[in-house]
Amino acid sequence: MKLNRFGMQELVDNVSFFTIRPPEKAGYRLIIYAKDLDQPTKEGVYGGVCEYEVVCVDHPEHSQSFPPCVHTSWGPGDSITKYNLVPLQKGAIFSTVQGLAEVRFQMPKELRFTAKLKSNERDEKALAGYVMNRIVGDVVVFTINAPARGEYGLEIYANDPDIDGNSLYHAYQYLIICDEPVGSVEPLPAMPPGFLGPQPAFSRLGIIAASHVDPYVQSDVGEVQIAISMSQQLLRVTSQLVYASDGRNEDASEFILQQCRGSMIIFNLKLTRTGLYKFQVYALPFHDTSENLPAVYNYLINCTETRATLVPYPRQYGQWKEGCYLYEPLDGHLLPSYTSKSVTGSSFPLVYFRLDVPKANAVAVIIGEEWTQLEQRSSSGSWEGEINLEVHWGRESKVAVCANFTSTKSSYSTLLEYAI
Repeated sequence: MKLNRFGMQELVDNVSFFTIRPPEKAGYRLIIYAKDLDQPTKEGVYGGVCEYEVVCVDHPEHSQSFPPCVHTSWGPGDSITKYNLVPLQKGAIFSTVQGLAEVRFQMPKELRFTAKLKSNERDEKALAGYVMNRIVGDVVVFTINAPARGEYGLEIYANDPDIDGNSLYHAYQYLIICDEPVGSVEPLPAMPPGFLGPQPAFSRLGIIAASHVDPYVQSDVGEVQIAISMSQQLLRVTSQLVYASDGRNEDASEFILQQCRGSMIIFNLKLTRTGLYKFQVYALPFHDTSENLPAVYNYLINCTETRATLVPYPRQYGQWKEGCYLYEPLDGHLLPSYTSKSVTGSSFPLVYFRLDVPKANAVAVIIGEEWTQLEQRSSSGSWEGEINLEVHWGRESKVAVCANFTSTKSSYSTLLEYAI
């Protein structure tokens, strides 16, 4: 019988603790090996330093091996000195609280990570959806959501892109113990290593996460507002919202309203169903004409309850995302029951439009062949106007908001599109 997995070493404050779980009533020999890392000895060579006899005089109840991790030592791994990670917790054994446990490290520089969860009861691939890592400022956070009672080994691997290429090295290993009922736990959607948080182009483009520095967002109302700011240059920005629960990958981007306030870009999100969503932000400088915008920041949103309506936002076209802001109407489907929020108190069939369109010469609402010019209320580009939809009800299906930005008075670009 191979006995290595019935023993573990835990390193805490330069003290090594050895825990033995005898699998059956018997006598055992425990040999402890060590090597001096400060000496120029051959790498990987250990020498025996202590030997003990361990006698188990009774039959152990429910004795099980520790999870099948790559090392029998827990805590700092072989490559820990290479990365100078500072653990923000002590010890290598943690218990879950309501099925959750977190391990955090402070990073001296930008590093990449991946993590594996190991168990005696479940395959490594089956556990991939119950562990995630994300970067929050200069802290890397590993979250474990135990799928059931039991013990789990957490293996943490790190990569320094400046010296390691694409290779990842074992940095830490933890034992996670779940001694509580956890009910039905939904696995996380499939995400490649390093998916959550800032992507390589994020800092290069001078983007700052203004509202949510933690890319894991929880909502119990179904409406989330996420803001980023552009610190150096104007950017072309777009985004995508994907419903990713129950193994699905359903686009929900019609429930994104992208707004702009100076250098701040605001995303209003409606989460119409409970579950997990991936929200991805893409950006490029305006002078870059490439059609494919790279991802700059990725979020995972856990919606536990929702009060959001099923009505999507109006469809937004390219020039809308270049500095515009919509006050009303926010519903993308204008129904007979629609009530305007304007100070005029107007209601259907009169719908009040109010929006900011900087640099526009004129803004019009177009329904079929009928054009209604909005009035400019301020030099900063605020436009307002009331539209009567009664004559169009049942005859037209779309309402477009268009703007003129050029000296050619007949040239208008579509900004928003509503359904009626």
